[in-house]
Amino acid sequence: MSELLFRRYLTEPGDTLLEPVGGLELLLRQDQWARDAGLDPAWGCASTLVGVPVPVYPASLPTGHRRWAGLNPAMMWHPLMWLPERQAGRLTINEQIGSAPPRSFVEDGELWAVRVCLELTEAGLYDPDTGAWLDVLGLHGLDIGDPDVVARVDSWLSGSPDVILDAVDLSEHFACTDPDWSVAMAMTLVPELREQSRAIVADELHGLVSEVVQGAEAQQWTGDEVAAGIVTAAVVGESRLGGQFWHTACGLSLEDSWTSQYPDLPRAMLSELKRVQEEAFAR
Repeated sequence: MSELLFRRYLTEPGDTLLEPVGGLELLLRQDQWARDAGLDPAWGCASTLVGVPVPVYPASLPTGHRRWAGLNPAMMWHPLMWLPERQAGRLTINEQIGSAPPRSFVEDGELWAVRVCLELTEAGLYDPDTGAWLDVLGLHGLDIGDPDVVARVDSWLSGSPDVILDAVDLSEHFACTDPDWSVAMAMTLVPELREQSRAIVADELHGLVSEVVQGAEAQQWTGDEVAAGIVTAAVVGESRLGGQFWHTACGLSLEDSWTSQYPDLPRAMLSELKRVQEEAFAR
C-alpha cells in the first residue's frame, strides 16, 4: 500500500457531506459529476440533504463491463466508484418503535444517501477538514494522472483481468463493531436535514420568484403572466429537486406585497397550475 493521497472534488475545506446545499448548487454539482464520469445524470442520486451526488449502481452490470457502460476511467480514483455491496445497495430495515407493530422497508434515496455519506466520513474516505477524498488508485500505487494507468483502468473496466485492480476492496475501511450504527443515525438525521433543505430551497425559490416579479414590474406584466413565470420556476424546481417547490411557489403568490399589486394573481396561479397539469396528462 502507498502513502495516503487525497484529492478535492466538488467540495471545499470545511464542507461536510451532510450539509444540505442549495438546489442550484446541487444541480451544478450533479451536472459536473455527470460530465466528468461520462454518465447520464440519472446515475447520480442528487439529494439536497447531502453535498454530493451518490452514484446509483446498476442492478446488473452491462455485458463486458465492470461498472456503468461509458464510464470515464479517469474517475476511478474516487471512492464512490468502489463502494462495497452494503454501501452500493439499499438496505431492508426492520424497525420496532415502542408497542407499535414491527415494520420492514427498503431505504429510499434520501435515507440511503445520508447513510452512505455518514459511512464515507467515518471510514476516513472523505476528510471534511480539507474537503478531499481518498485516492483509491493512489492507495494502490497507481497514478490516475498517468495516461498508461488510465488505459489500464479502461481495459479492466472492459473486463480484462488486472492483479492490482482485481484486489481493490474498500470493505475493510467500512468495517466496524456495530454495522447498523449508520442506519440509526441516518434515520435520526433525515428529518432534520429535510427541514434545513426546505429552508434553503425555499429561499432560493423566493429569489427566483422575486426576479420574476421584478421583471414583471419593469415590463408591466399582467397577473396571468406573473403566474406563468412563477409556475415555470416551480416546474423546473420540482422536476429536479422535489415537491417543496410547489408549496413555496403557491405560498409566495399569496403574499400581500404581490397580491396588492396583482390582485388576480391567486386566481391566475390556479389557472396556470391547471393548465400545466392538463398538459402533463396529455403527454
